[in-house]
Amino acid sequence: MKKLVIVGMVSTILVACSKEGKEATPPKMATSTEVTANYNSETTSALTFGVKADSLHYTERLDALKVAHEQQWDDLTHQIPTQVEQRMLLEQHYQEVEAILTEMYNLLHTTMPKVEAEQFAKQHEDWLVYRDGRLPGEDSALGDGGRAIAIPSFLATLTFERCYELIAQYM
Repeated sequence: MKKLVIVGMVSTILVACSKEGKEATPPKMATSTEVTANYNSETTSALTFGVKADSLHYTERLDALKVAHEQQWDDLTHQIPTQVEQRMLLEQHYQEVEAILTEMYNLLHTTMPKVEAEQFAKQHEDWLVYRDGRLPGEDSALGDGGRAIAIPSFLATLTFERCYELIAQYM
């Protein structure tokens, strides 16, 4: 529970300290109506791609990873960690969830028809630009130490969200 509060606070701080002074707009994601329409027309539905069974698999992996991350964070914070130890743990968390995102992306991209795969790749590139554009700049109020901890936490949070979006939209 502590980690969720900390991550939430970091996300709030990062939005408040963005380079442009305003919140970035995420790339447009398909609405549930659009997904349903696509499913009904059988042009880009997840079932057409044959990855529906992977939805539960990835949801369970992500949920288990979140629980493990929360436990690791709780264990570390009881030891009064240094900023370096905090940063290293948060970077590990980000790398783990990024690996799942990459795996999901590769699975979806290789199972889609060519036109949809190209659109999906462009959408993913747009999301990466959006994600990276939301990171605090050197001029942020967090300072170097705060940024070093906030960035991997923020990246992990956004990457978790993206994984769940891909599951909801394509699996």
